[in-house]
Amino acid sequence: MRVRRCWHLLCEPVQTLQLDVAALFSGAGQPLLNALCQWQALAAHLDGPIVVDAQQLELLGNLDRSCWTNLQALPDTARQLFEAGLLLAEDDVRPCAMRDLQLRQAHWWGPAAVLHAQSRWSAQDSVQQLAEQGLDRLDGLIATLGTPPPSGAASTGAVQLPPVTESTLEKLLERRVSCRNFDGQQWLDLADFSSVLWAGLAERAAVEHVSGARFAKKGSPSAGGLHPVETYLLVRNVRGIDDGLYHYQAEGHRMVPLGSGVVAGTDWQAMASRWLAGQYWFANAQVLVVMAPRYDRLQWKYRNHSKAYRAAILDVGHQSQTLYLAATQAGLGAFVTAAINECDVEQDLGLQPFGDGPLAIAGFGVRAAQMHIAELDPAGAIWQPGGE
Repeated sequence: MRVRRCWHLLCEPVQTLQLDVAALFSGAGQPLLNALCQWQALAAHLDGPIVVDAQQLELLGNLDRSCWTNLQALPDTARQLFEAGLLLAEDDVRPCAMRDLQLRQAHWWGPAAVLHAQSRWSAQDSVQQLAEQGLDRLDGLIATLGTPPPSGAASTGAVQLPPVTESTLEKLLERRVSCRNFDGQQWLDLADFSSVLWAGLAERAAVEHVSGARFAKKGSPSAGGLHPVETYLLVRNVRGIDDGLYHYQAEGHRMVPLGSGVVAGTDWQAMASRWLAGQYWFANAQVLVVMAPRYDRLQWKYRNHSKAYRAAILDVGHQSQTLYLAATQAGLGAFVTAAINECDVEQDLGLQPFGDGPLAIAGFGVRAAQMHIAELDPAGAIWQPGGE
């Protein structure tokens, strides 16, 4: 069997502390904790780190990612690297090999590919984890972590700018806050639903090249004018729209139902909560918007570029802010979060992590009449005294 190293690989030294049981029972006053240094291999085609020893680390450094080598000619420890997926064989049909093949055919910058792979979640409940650490409340955060660094820098000689005249935009920005109190039992009007999607996601104009290439104008900026972000919707309680999953098509302002793979009687609320890693305060929104960049479109221009992944993140941020403003204009609440279970979303929607994997979930819907979950509204633009 011939093997080669995986395509994108980073190795990191990690130090952990281990209890010295002998020192504990000796009573000699020796240190009870020993520092253990290990190397972790972080590969873009794997979902988690792999611990490797010094010999395996050297072997990985000496093997080529393009040329094949006979496994029998390598040290015995190479077999463990193969079983872990760090070495791949000819005609390898394992899922890790298929993902590595996808990466070989793409144009990812290596560190960005590893970051994207290793930061994806599966079946995480971030709310429960924070609560167990006492970090789910502001008092707990400060008590555990101390006060955060200031957001501004003190300086002398500052130049005072003139006051700003109140405008329609200024009034809209005053009311733009993240909503954590949705009334999922209310119905969202179809006109409001359509207007928010149009403002935040729709293609307003386009330039078409003779080759068939299309470059769109939307309500948000995009790196290279590529607009790689595809959006998928989980819709509930919208008048005139069946509950379910949809792919939003910016060209034409329309939605395509995603019925394949969806089990009849699906609990959409449970799916929303699972996607949002337990953030139940967002799960009641009538509309969830999965923002999943088409990385192949972005990297068509920015090949192996160190800024391509950053551009994708910025595009998601631009579109989510436009959705915020459109929802606020319609009198609705909105949110965006990156604390999501990407692997669960990919499985439910049939997405590929390095093809069109999700980066964030935005959402909008009808605000609740009372505030049950704390929101950051220091200007009192949303929750007036007595309105909680």
